[in-house]
Amino acid sequence: MTLVAPLLREVPCGDIWVDGLVCNILSYCHLANARLQHALDVQALIPKTKTANRNLFVEVYRAYVIAQALLLQGNLGDAERHASQALQRAEPLTGPHSSSSATLAPLLAEIAWEQGDVTRIMPY
Repeated sequence: MTLVAPLLREVPCGDIWVDGLVCNILSYCHLANARLQHALDVQALIPKTKTANRNLFVEVYRAYVIAQALLLQGNLGDAERHASQALQRAEPLTGPHSSSSATLAPLLAEIAWEQGDVTRIMPY
């Protein structure tokens, strides 16, 4: 975290891969240290883009970090929305057995479990 934190001053730099990498590393560190709002604040620095320059890996991992933080805050609806939307964008491009699915599907299963809806938990 010490090495990456100074780079946060440069975000957004215009390169979604670099912005995403810096923000994802720092926000995951905050998440791992139970600083959930800090994790969300770091992710808020990445501009939302719907253009061709977005990066699927960055987008999926960003959604994972945001959804995990929201889940741990008890905000199951928003957590599910973030994870589901990212999975819906990724699966047509990468398939249901991709690293994108492997990142988000367990999180969605955990949310379904917390909501008491085990019928949405599907084995892969």
